[in-house]
Amino acid sequence: MNLEVPLQPKQRQTLALVEDAEGPVIIGIGGSKGSAKSHAIRSVMLLRRLKYPGTAGLIFRRKMKQHRENHLEGGYFKQYSFMRDWWRESTRTIHLPNGSRIVFGVAEHPGDIDDFQGHEYMDVMPDEATRLSQLELVKLNETRRWTGRFGGQAIPDRLCKTVLGMNPGGPGHNYIRRIMHKKHYEGHERAADYAFLQMFAWDNVEWSRSQLERRGLTEKDYYAWSNEERFKFFIEHTQRGQELNNLPSRLRKGWLLGLWDEFGGQFYDIFSEARHVKRCLPDKAWHPRWLGVDWGYQHPLSCHWMARVGKVTRIYREHVENKRSARSQAMEIVDRTPKDERPLVDAIYLSPDAFQQKSEQDSFAELMGEVFVAHGMPYPTPADDDRSHGAQCMYDLMHDDELLIDPSCKHLVEVIPMVCTEEDDPTEIEKFDGDDPWDSARYGLKSRHRPGTKPAVEEAEERVVAYAKDRNKEVEELDVNVIAQLHRRALEQIQAKRSKRRGGLGRVWRPGSRVA
Repeated sequence: MNLEVPLQPKQRQTLALVEDAEGPVIIGIGGSKGSAKSHAIRSVMLLRRLKYPGTAGLIFRRKMKQHRENHLEGGYFKQYSFMRDWWRESTRTIHLPNGSRIVFGVAEHPGDIDDFQGHEYMDVMPDEATRLSQLELVKLNETRRWTGRFGGQAIPDRLCKTVLGMNPGGPGHNYIRRIMHKKHYEGHERAADYAFLQMFAWDNVEWSRSQLERRGLTEKDYYAWSNEERFKFFIEHTQRGQELNNLPSRLRKGWLLGLWDEFGGQFYDIFSEARHVKRCLPDKAWHPRWLGVDWGYQHPLSCHWMARVGKVTRIYREHVENKRSARSQAMEIVDRTPKDERPLVDAIYLSPDAFQQKSEQDSFAELMGEVFVAHGMPYPTPADDDRSHGAQCMYDLMHDDELLIDPSCKHLVEVIPMVCTEEDDPTEIEKFDGDDPWDSARYGLKSRHRPGTKPAVEEAEERVVAYAKDRNKEVEELDVNVIAQLHRRALEQIQAKRSKRRGGLGRVWRPGSRVA
């Protein structure tokens, strides 16, 4: 069967990578919006199913309505109306006359991705791959195999391909950015298995076609231009190009330029390492200190040490690890806290799931709390786990220049730009693999900066400042022992007034006890 399947230059490059039986097996395509990556997936998938009769390929989107709008009604059925007769709604499959199949897979709910286990496809092509988590992408990739034969011979393993169509941003952004953009490989990952083809909106001639025709120019003329010439024409003479070019800086960098470090949908669009990342170890014993901890075993445990210096919260130390017992993780946190600093820590805000009673045995929080208390540190307090409000709290601190992060907190600095809003609900923050350092940081910040009630330690700090001011002095001019005594006395008075409050300060809270 012969079908005319037109391809643009970047789409031909995609096909060449897919047809290379000795080349990479996981291919990333895309970058900026409107780069025709979805058209590339449809076209390459169709050409492959026509070339290899009796084989199956999977095109994957999160929701079926996205398939209908993009790949079916707006794709195959629009371009080849007769393909509608090949469609089987019950199996979400297009059956080609040569025995090949194009399957349209979805996973709208948690766990749906497991339905693909045991299936096999010669080609697997997730569209908008960054909307999937690393685990989901790995599970889909495991279905990439074909045990059938073609022309009487087995199909080589490396001729079976995964093509990831994607834009920056989403739950899988950090993983795809690592393997495709940064080319950092872990474990058994091999560089030879991966390839990335950056695609831009000005690679797609359809945006410029009408303007070219007005000037008596053709598609061939357009692709004869240099990349810079096509970019200039796109942003100066097309409506789409002007719209993308006029976006706010952060959106422009992601949606137009396809940058993987700055992209549309980022929540912390004001974050700047030059502005928010500086050496910031607390240097006074009276500076209030506390910890934010996200417990984990399979997922990493993440811990951040924080201090309040004036109006500025400093995140000055970080620890990230996984697959350690609760007690050993707590001991590691203790060991990383200098002995003379341990009595200065007045609260440990721990992820609420650690307090759940898993069995008749102690909860993870209780196991960790025993270690902390034995070494002079507070018993953990359940953290405020409001995701969206925690994100906003951190944003507000950044905006007001009241947050500093020490350069040693590398995981947190790396993950903050990856935090983005959900695709269908911009008021919610999307979960993604590797967000644990952000979780522990927001636990510490949101739990401390509770709206409506000033933290007791902050109120105590203000009393110390007022005491010094009454004597025409700065706090730093007071004797350190006097500061510690004043702060401790003020804290005791404030705690007595807040006796109904539970767990506000980890040091004075124990299971079953009241705040003293």
